[in-house]
Amino acid sequence: MADLICGRNTALEALRARPRQIRKLFLSENVEPDEKIKNIRSLAQAAGIELQDLSSAELSELVGTENHQGIAARTEPLLLASLTELLQIIGKPPGARRLVVLDRVQDPVNLGKIIRSACYFGIDGLIKTEHESAPLTATAVHTSAGAAFHLPLLEVSNLQNLFAQLKEERFWIVGTAPEAEQVLDAVPLDRDLVYVLGHEGEGLRRLTRELTDYLVCIPSSGDFDSLNVATAAAVVAYALRPPGSEDYG
Repeated sequence: MADLICGRNTALEALRARPRQIRKLFLSENVEPDEKIKNIRSLAQAAGIELQDLSSAELSELVGTENHQGIAARTEPLLLASLTELLQIIGKPPGARRLVVLDRVQDPVNLGKIIRSACYFGIDGLIKTEHESAPLTATAVHTSAGAAFHLPLLEVSNLQNLFAQLKEERFWIVGTAPEAEQVLDAVPLDRDLVYVLGHEGEGLRRLTRELTDYLVCIPSSGDFDSLNVATAAAVVAYALRPPGSEDYG
């Protein structure tokens, strides 16, 4: 759970998307006042957010890294309280809703990349397992380039209960596995879908596979039999977008 973020793009997106979640902004005294910094100051002042100037060394000590680009922010928790809250946010009609579930994805950089691509391709929310998974750290939020402030996020302890709730809401569960016999094209697009991606090395757990409605692979035309989980997430999000959805890019 990230309560301290850093980086210009991340801070700017946080101010644009959820200014009420920002408690305080910290700026390095010698940060170059470029257009982004000016926008950040302006948006923060308009939202009544406190700004504190620190030396570069003080800011590095605060965030635990020198890679802060001269800015950091303390935020409210980003994770939602429940699946009900997440579903209430979605403004799409039935049949067009799309969610991503991560089953034990452990690298915070992968988590951030998946959040970013999910936001890019119009995914309505991301749900991650609580145990054996990367937490929503400042690294994950920074890697998402601020997308974590635009995409509804939820953490759950039990996927079996989650899938039961989603099926009650008429979602179909799509699991991904390199050895699956069906390919992405086998999944009907005229329904609400949940894409499930697994651990970077082990993939989906056995029980998770058994709970899916479709177990599919991404077909390969080369010598490699699998993709990095973040890349696979982007491919699946694009391939299974709802019919009639707008072009991306």
